[in-house]
Amino acid sequence: MKIATKYILSEYLPTFFICFIFFFMMYIINHILVIIKPLIEKNIPFDLVWMMIVTILPTYTMFSFPFSILLATLMTIGRFSGDNEIVAFKSVGISLTTVFKPVFITGIIVMLVAFGINDRLKPLGMKKQFETRNKIATIKPTLYFKSKTVKKYGSKVLFTDTVKDTSINGIIIIDRDNDNQKRIISAKKALFQTPEEMKEAVEIQMEDAMVQFQQKDRPQEFHYGFAEKIKYYIKFMDFDDSNSFRSSADVKNTLELLKDVKTQYTNLNNEINNKEGEYIRNQELFRETAYSTYYQNNRSSNSNRNNLRGLDNYLNSMNTLKSDKPNTYSLNRRKIDFYDKFSLPLACIIFVIFGAPIGIYSRRAGYAFGFIVGLMLCGVYWFFYYGMIVMGKKMVLPPFISVFLPNLVFFVIGIIILIKRLLE
Repeated sequence: MKIATKYILSEYLPTFFICFIFFFMMYIINHILVIIKPLIEKNIPFDLVWMMIVTILPTYTMFSFPFSILLATLMTIGRFSGDNEIVAFKSVGISLTTVFKPVFITGIIVMLVAFGINDRLKPLGMKKQFETRNKIATIKPTLYFKSKTVKKYGSKVLFTDTVKDTSINGIIIIDRDNDNQKRIISAKKALFQTPEEMKEAVEIQMEDAMVQFQQKDRPQEFHYGFAEKIKYYIKFMDFDDSNSFRSSADVKNTLELLKDVKTQYTNLNNEINNKEGEYIRNQELFRETAYSTYYQNNRSSNSNRNNLRGLDNYLNSMNTLKSDKPNTYSLNRRKIDFYDKFSLPLACIIFVIFGAPIGIYSRRAGYAFGFIVGLMLCGVYWFFYYGMIVMGKKMVLPPFISVFLPNLVFFVIGIIILIKRLLE
C-alpha cells in the first residue's frame, strides 16, 4: 500500500506543480500586458512597477490552486486509466478508494493552503497594490487617461481630447452635484496636480470653464455660468480602472468580514425597528385625527377639512412605510464578500471529487484527454462562478446561493459519478 501511495503521488504531485505553473504564468503574463506594460511605457519608477508585480502574486497563487487541482486530477487519473494501470491496481487488490485517497488528501492540504493565502496574504498584498496604484497616480495623474476617449470614473463621465503628461487640452465632465442634479463642466485646458488637502485624490484645475446645471422641475432646461478657473477632484479609488472589480474581500480577512456582516445586521434591524415605531406613531395620530373629524360635531367645517387632509397624509405615510422594504443592499454585498473567502478554496477538494471519477472514463486518451477536458471545465466553472457573483450583487439570487452554486453543481455531479465508479 505504501508503494502504491508513493507511486500515485510521484505521478500526481509533479503534474499538479506543472499545472500550477501553467495557470500562474497565464495570470502573470496577462497582468504584465494589461497593467505593467503601460507603466513601463510611461517611465514609472522601477520600484513601483516591481511592487505592482509582487503584491499581486498571492491573488494569482490562490486563483491558480483550484484549477491546477482539477487539471492535475484529470490528467493523472486519465493517464492511469489510459495505460490500464487502474486495472492493474485492482488485479493486485488495490481498490479505487485506495487509488483516490492520496489525491483527496492532497486536495485537502491544497484547500487549507489556499484558504490561508486568501484569508491572510491576499488582503496584505492587495492593500499594498492599491497603495502603489495611488503613488503611481500621484506621479503620473494622466496615466489612465487617453486622448480622444470617453471613460467612466466612478459616477463621473469624462470626455478627453489631447492628453499630455500633466495636462489635457479639451475636457468635458458629466456628473451630479450635491443636490443630485446633472452637471456638465467643460474647459479648453485642464492641469493635473496632487492637492495638499486631499492626499487620496487628483486635482484637475480647469481654465476658462463653463458649467451647466439641470433644473429639477424642468429636466430639459439648464442653467449655465462661466469661470476663469475651477478646481475639480477625482479620488484615486474612482480614478483607478480596477476599482470596479474591488470588494471588501480583497483587503479584509474572514473575521473582519464577519464583523462587517454583524454590523450590517444590526443597522438593518435598527432601520426596521425605526420604521415600525414610525408606523405605530402614525396609526395613533390617524386615530386621533379620525376621532376629531367624525365625533366632535362642534368643530367648524374648516377644522374638519384640515383634519381630513391630515387623514390623507397619515394614510399615505403608513402606506409608504408598508410598501418600503428595508435596504438590504449593503448586507447583501457583505455576505457575498464573506462567503467568497471560502468559495475558491473549497473548490480545490470539490474538483478532486469531480475530477477523479471522470478521469477513469478516458480509456485511451491519457494526459491529452485530461488536459483538454480540464481546460474546458475550468472555463465553464470560471464563467459560472463570476456570473453567479454578478447575479448575487444585483440581488437576483441570495448571497449564499450565488457564491456556492457553482461548487454545489460540480460537487453533486462528482459525487454521483464517484459513487457509480466505486460500485462497479
